[in-house]
Amino acid sequence: MKDGRVVAVSDSHDVIMKEIKQKGLDDIYVFYSPTEKEKRYKFLF
Repeated sequence: MKDGRVVAVSDSHDVIMKEIKQKGLDDIYVFYSPTEKEKRYKFLF
């Protein structure tokens, strides 16, 4: 997110970072939503 707008969505960290770089963005927030399987473990690896 930047300035309250979603600028990219992906299942892959690599893809998100590539899009951010291609768009020349900085000062952004990156959020991660865990999968249902990850939620069962109550933590991320």
